[in-house]
Amino acid sequence: YLNRRFDVIPPHLRILALLAAHTCAGNLTRVAIDWSYLPEVFFFLLLLLSSFSFFSRSYSYLLGNHAAGLEIVLQTGIFGGFQKVINALETIHIIGVSPGAINVEKETKPESRATVIQNGTNLLKLIYKKQYTRLRLVYNTHNTLPHLTSLPHSPLHSEKDEVDAPDIDKLIVEFPYGRILSRPCDKLTPKERELCSLACLAGQIVFPQMHSHILGALNTGASMQEIRSIFDQTGTSSPPQFSPAQILTPPNASHRIRVG
Repeated sequence: YLNRRFDVIPPHLRILALLAAHTCAGNLTRVAIDWSYLPEVFFFLLLLLSSFSFFSRSYSYLLGNHAAGLEIVLQTGIFGGFQKVINALETIHIIGVSPGAINVEKETKPESRATVIQNGTNLLKLIYKKQYTRLRLVYNTHNTLPHLTSLPHSPLHSEKDEVDAPDIDKLIVEFPYGRILSRPCDKLTPKERELCSLACLAGQIVFPQMHSHILGALNTGASMQEIRSIFDQTGTSSPPQFSPAQILTPPNASHRIRVG
Protein backbone atom coordinates (compact mmCIF):
# COMPACT_ATOMS: atom_id res chain seq x y z
CA TYR A 1 0.00 0.00 0.00
CA LEU A 2 2.72 2.48 0.99
CA ASN A 3 4.56 1.84 -2.29
CA ARG A 4 1.69 2.99 -4.50
CA ARG A 5 2.60 5.86 -6.79
CA PHE A 6 1.15 9.32 -6.13
CA ASP A 7 2.68 11.05 -9.15
CA VAL A 8 -0.42 10.80 -11.38
CA ILE A 9 -1.62 14.11 -9.90
CA PRO A 10 0.53 17.27 -9.84
CA PRO A 11 2.18 18.30 -6.56
CA HIS A 12 0.03 21.39 -5.99
CA LEU A 13 -3.20 19.36 -6.34
CA ARG A 14 -1.85 16.72 -3.97
CA ILE A 15 -1.18 19.43 -1.37
CA LEU A 16 -4.64 20.93 -1.89
CA ALA A 17 -6.24 17.49 -1.40
CA LEU A 18 -4.28 16.99 1.82
CA LEU A 19 -5.31 20.46 2.95
CA ALA A 20 -8.95 19.54 2.32
CA ALA A 21 -8.66 16.22 4.19
CA HIS A 22 -6.86 17.73 7.19
CA THR A 23 -9.27 20.68 7.41
CA CYS A 24 -12.21 18.28 7.33
CA ALA A 25 -10.56 16.18 10.06
CA GLY A 26 -9.88 19.25 12.21
CA ASN A 27 -6.14 18.54 12.23
CA LEU A 28 -4.75 22.08 12.47
CA THR A 29 -1.14 20.93 12.88
CA ARG A 30 -1.32 19.24 9.49
CA VAL A 31 -3.23 22.16 7.99
CA ALA A 32 -0.30 24.41 8.94
CA ILE A 33 2.18 21.99 7.38
CA ASP A 34 0.12 21.70 4.18
CA TRP A 35 -0.14 25.47 3.86
CA SER A 36 3.61 25.90 4.35
CA TYR A 37 4.20 23.55 1.41
CA LEU A 38 2.07 25.58 -1.00
CA PRO A 39 4.82 27.10 -3.17
CA GLU A 40 3.34 30.58 -3.22
CA VAL A 41 5.32 31.50 -0.09
CA PHE A 42 7.86 32.61 -2.73
CA PHE A 43 5.20 34.69 -4.45
CA PHE A 44 7.31 37.59 -5.67
CA LEU A 45 10.09 35.31 -6.92
CA LEU A 46 7.54 33.23 -8.81
CA LEU A 47 5.98 36.37 -10.23
CA LEU A 48 9.37 37.45 -11.56
CA LEU A 49 10.17 34.04 -13.00
CA SER A 50 6.77 33.82 -14.65
CA SER A 51 7.88 36.51 -17.10
CA PHE A 52 10.14 33.91 -18.73
CA SER A 53 8.27 31.83 -21.28
CA PHE A 54 9.77 28.49 -20.22
CA PHE A 55 8.80 28.99 -16.59
CA SER A 56 5.40 30.23 -17.64
CA ARG A 57 4.73 27.04 -19.60
CA SER A 58 6.18 24.61 -17.05
CA TYR A 59 5.47 26.05 -13.61
CA SER A 60 2.62 28.52 -13.99
CA TYR A 61 0.51 26.29 -11.73
CA LEU A 62 2.63 27.50 -8.80
CA LEU A 63 1.09 30.97 -9.06
CA GLY A 64 -2.31 31.43 -7.45
CA ASN A 65 -2.03 28.47 -5.09
CA HIS A 66 -2.95 30.51 -2.05
CA ALA A 67 -6.18 31.65 -3.71
CA ALA A 68 -6.92 28.04 -4.63
CA GLY A 69 -6.03 26.89 -1.11
CA LEU A 70 -8.45 29.34 0.50
CA GLU A 71 -11.22 28.16 -1.84
CA ILE A 72 -10.54 24.52 -0.99
CA VAL A 73 -10.63 25.23 2.75
CA LEU A 74 -13.93 27.08 2.30
CA GLN A 75 -15.55 24.21 0.39
CA THR A 76 -14.65 21.69 3.10
CA GLY A 77 -17.37 23.33 5.18
CA ILE A 78 -19.89 21.46 3.05
CA PHE A 79 -18.42 18.11 4.08
CA GLY A 80 -16.99 18.70 7.57
CA GLY A 81 -18.70 21.75 9.06
CA PHE A 82 -17.81 25.43 9.08
CA GLN A 83 -16.39 25.35 12.59
CA LYS A 84 -13.42 23.47 11.12
CA VAL A 85 -13.19 25.95 8.25
CA ILE A 86 -12.97 28.89 10.66
CA ASN A 87 -10.26 27.18 12.71
CA ALA A 88 -8.27 26.29 9.59
CA LEU A 89 -8.52 29.84 8.23
CA GLU A 90 -7.27 31.26 11.53
CA THR A 91 -4.28 28.91 11.35
CA ILE A 92 -3.57 29.83 7.73
CA HIS A 93 -3.69 33.57 8.34
CA ILE A 94 -1.22 33.24 11.22
CA ILE A 95 1.24 31.63 8.78
CA GLY A 96 0.52 34.20 6.09
CA VAL A 97 -1.41 34.59 2.84
CA SER A 98 0.19 35.97 -0.31
CA PRO A 99 -0.86 39.37 -1.73
CA GLY A 100 -3.74 39.12 -4.16
CA ALA A 101 -5.05 35.78 -2.87
CA ILE A 102 -8.12 37.55 -1.49
CA ASN A 103 -10.00 39.83 -3.86
CA VAL A 104 -11.69 42.16 -1.39
CA GLU A 105 -13.50 44.15 -4.08
CA LYS A 106 -15.02 41.03 -5.61
CA GLU A 107 -15.95 39.61 -2.20
CA THR A 108 -17.89 42.76 -1.31
CA LYS A 109 -19.95 42.65 -4.54
CA PRO A 110 -22.16 39.58 -4.08
CA GLU A 111 -23.98 38.07 -7.04
CA SER A 112 -27.75 38.14 -7.24
CA ARG A 113 -29.65 35.15 -5.92
CA ALA A 114 -30.89 34.34 -9.42
CA THR A 115 -27.30 34.23 -10.68
CA VAL A 116 -26.24 32.03 -7.77
CA ILE A 117 -29.07 29.56 -8.45
CA GLN A 118 -28.23 29.49 -12.17
CA ASN A 119 -24.56 28.85 -11.38
CA GLY A 120 -25.54 26.04 -9.02
CA THR A 121 -27.81 24.51 -11.65
CA ASN A 122 -25.09 24.66 -14.31
CA LEU A 123 -22.55 23.03 -12.00
CA LEU A 124 -24.98 20.26 -11.02
CA LYS A 125 -25.55 19.53 -14.72
CA LEU A 126 -21.81 19.40 -15.33
CA ILE A 127 -21.12 17.08 -12.41
CA TYR A 128 -24.11 14.72 -12.58
CA LYS A 129 -24.79 14.78 -16.34
CA LYS A 130 -27.25 11.93 -17.07
CA GLN A 131 -28.24 11.73 -13.39
CA TYR A 132 -29.10 15.43 -13.16
CA THR A 133 -32.75 15.18 -14.22
CA ARG A 134 -33.43 12.31 -11.85
CA LEU A 135 -31.71 14.16 -9.01
CA ARG A 136 -33.84 17.27 -9.43
CA LEU A 137 -37.05 15.25 -9.81
CA VAL A 138 -36.32 13.45 -6.56
CA TYR A 139 -35.55 16.64 -4.66
CA ASN A 140 -38.59 18.47 -6.07
CA THR A 141 -41.11 15.82 -5.00
CA HIS A 142 -42.82 15.81 -1.61
CA ASN A 143 -42.14 12.30 -0.42
CA THR A 144 -40.61 10.29 2.38
CA LEU A 145 -36.97 9.55 2.99
CA PRO A 146 -36.98 6.15 1.25
CA HIS A 147 -37.66 8.04 -1.99
CA LEU A 148 -34.74 10.37 -1.39
CA THR A 149 -32.43 7.56 -0.28
CA SER A 150 -33.47 4.89 -2.74
CA LEU A 151 -30.13 3.06 -3.01
CA PRO A 152 -30.46 -0.59 -1.89
CA HIS A 153 -28.03 -0.16 1.02
CA SER A 154 -29.87 2.89 2.42
CA PRO A 155 -31.95 2.45 5.60
CA LEU A 156 -35.74 2.55 5.29
CA HIS A 157 -37.77 5.14 7.17
CA SER A 158 -41.40 5.33 8.14
CA GLU A 159 -44.08 7.65 6.77
CA LYS A 160 -43.62 10.02 9.71
CA ASP A 161 -40.12 10.87 8.44
CA GLU A 162 -41.61 13.17 5.82
CA VAL A 163 -39.43 15.96 4.43
CA ASP A 164 -40.06 19.08 2.41
CA ALA A 165 -38.14 17.99 -0.67
CA PRO A 166 -38.41 21.29 -2.60
CA ASP A 167 -36.68 23.02 0.31
CA ILE A 168 -33.91 20.43 0.13
CA ASP A 169 -33.60 21.11 -3.57
CA LYS A 170 -33.32 24.87 -3.06
CA LEU A 171 -30.77 24.43 -0.30
CA ILE A 172 -28.54 22.08 -2.30
CA VAL A 173 -28.66 24.08 -5.54
CA GLU A 174 -28.20 27.51 -3.97
CA PHE A 175 -25.82 26.91 -1.09
CA PRO A 176 -23.20 24.17 -1.75
CA TYR A 177 -23.28 24.32 -5.55
CA GLY A 178 -24.31 27.92 -6.21
CA ARG A 179 -22.58 29.87 -3.44
CA ILE A 180 -19.50 27.77 -2.70
CA LEU A 181 -18.51 25.26 -5.39
CA SER A 182 -19.35 27.74 -8.17
CA ARG A 183 -17.25 30.55 -6.74
CA PRO A 184 -14.99 31.88 -9.52
CA CYS A 185 -11.34 30.90 -9.14
CA ASP A 186 -9.20 30.70 -12.26
CA LYS A 187 -6.70 28.48 -10.43
CA LEU A 188 -9.26 25.75 -9.69
CA THR A 189 -11.17 23.57 -12.13
CA PRO A 190 -14.37 21.61 -11.35
CA LYS A 191 -12.26 18.45 -11.63
CA GLU A 192 -9.84 19.66 -8.94
CA ARG A 193 -12.72 20.69 -6.69
CA GLU A 194 -14.28 17.23 -7.07
CA LEU A 195 -11.01 15.46 -6.26
CA CYS A 196 -10.62 17.60 -3.14
CA SER A 197 -14.22 16.79 -2.24
CA LEU A 198 -13.32 13.09 -2.43
CA ALA A 199 -10.39 13.75 -0.09
CA CYS A 200 -12.88 15.16 2.45
CA LEU A 201 -15.34 12.29 2.09
CA ALA A 202 -12.66 9.58 2.24
CA GLY A 203 -12.47 9.87 6.04
CA GLN A 204 -16.22 9.45 6.50
CA ILE A 205 -18.64 6.56 6.12
CA VAL A 206 -20.93 8.23 3.58
CA PHE A 207 -21.06 5.74 0.72
CA PRO A 208 -23.94 7.27 -1.34
CA GLN A 209 -22.22 10.67 -1.36
CA MET A 210 -18.86 9.05 -2.10
CA HIS A 211 -20.46 7.20 -5.02
CA SER A 212 -21.92 10.45 -6.37
CA HIS A 213 -18.66 12.39 -6.12
CA ILE A 214 -16.61 9.61 -7.72
CA LEU A 215 -18.96 9.86 -10.69
CA GLY A 216 -18.72 13.65 -10.45
CA ALA A 217 -14.92 13.49 -10.60
CA LEU A 218 -15.10 11.21 -13.64
CA ASN A 219 -17.66 13.48 -15.31
CA THR A 220 -15.44 16.53 -14.84
CA GLY A 221 -12.40 14.87 -16.41
CA ALA A 222 -10.62 12.93 -13.66
CA SER A 223 -9.17 9.52 -14.48
CA MET A 224 -9.55 6.35 -12.42
CA GLN A 225 -5.83 6.58 -11.63
CA GLU A 226 -6.21 10.11 -10.26
CA ILE A 227 -9.15 9.10 -8.08
CA ARG A 228 -7.23 6.10 -6.76
CA SER A 229 -4.24 8.32 -6.06
CA ILE A 230 -6.42 10.67 -3.98
CA PHE A 231 -7.75 7.73 -1.98
CA ASP A 232 -4.28 6.25 -1.49
CA GLN A 233 -2.97 9.58 -0.26
CA THR A 234 -5.98 10.27 1.95
CA GLY A 235 -5.57 6.85 3.51
CA THR A 236 -2.37 8.16 5.11
CA SER A 237 -4.10 11.24 6.54
CA SER A 238 -7.53 9.90 7.58
CA PRO A 239 -8.31 8.46 11.03
CA PRO A 240 -6.98 4.89 11.38
CA GLN A 241 -10.45 3.33 11.47
CA PHE A 242 -10.92 4.18 7.78
CA SER A 243 -9.11 2.75 4.79
CA PRO A 244 -9.34 3.03 0.99
CA ALA A 245 -10.64 -0.56 0.94
CA GLN A 246 -13.63 0.49 3.05
CA ILE A 247 -14.20 3.59 0.94
CA LEU A 248 -14.40 1.59 -2.28
CA THR A 249 -16.52 -1.23 -0.84
CA PRO A 250 -20.01 0.00 0.14
CA PRO A 251 -22.30 -2.43 2.02
CA ASN A 252 -24.15 -3.36 -1.15
CA ALA A 253 -21.91 -4.96 -3.77
CA SER A 254 -24.02 -3.62 -6.64
CA HIS A 255 -22.83 -0.13 -5.79
CA ARG A 256 -19.18 -1.00 -5.62
CA ILE A 257 -16.95 1.10 -7.85
CA ARG A 258 -13.69 -0.29 -9.11
CA VAL A 259 -11.02 2.43 -9.08
CA GLY A 260 -7.62 1.61 -10.53
